[in-house]
Amino acid sequence: MIGRLILTYPEASRRAGGLLLLLVTTACFYGLGISSAWIGRYLPITAGFIVDNETAGRILSSVLLALAIALNWRLLHILPTKKQQTIAVWLELFILLMLFFYSFDLSFAFIAKKISWLCSLMNDNSSSLVAIAKVPLLFKIFLGSAPSVPPFSF
Repeated sequence: MIGRLILTYPEASRRAGGLLLLLVTTACFYGLGISSAWIGRYLPITAGFIVDNETAGRILSSVLLALAIALNWRLLHILPTKKQQTIAVWLELFILLMLFFYSFDLSFAFIAKKISWLCSLMNDNSSSLVAIAKVPLLFKIFLGSAPSVPPFSF
């Protein structure tokens, strides 16, 4: 019955599937406990609403993030070639990496000096366990203090 419905109305089924995916993404973000504080920071007029309605603020934050991901997906599909899509995705990842580093108040000169070393460290045909063992070393190098992680024994 569902198969016949999908075959009879493919456009409606595609839209319903897209809405279901958006709903699942929103529920996942809400389940992760996404904070709504960023909305109040970027839209100060909503700060009072977010403080008064914590659950509604989290739902709104989850919906906005899910819509941003859907919009990004649509914009990437507008690009005509796979090469342009690949370049756009790598550019997005680079921007997110720079924002992550900048969130630790690191200077861009320091980031530029360490980024090639970081990429070479994580790109050395090693197993996943060895890559995980390198994480405390990276904390030590970039933040000056390593988290308390017991050493791995191989």
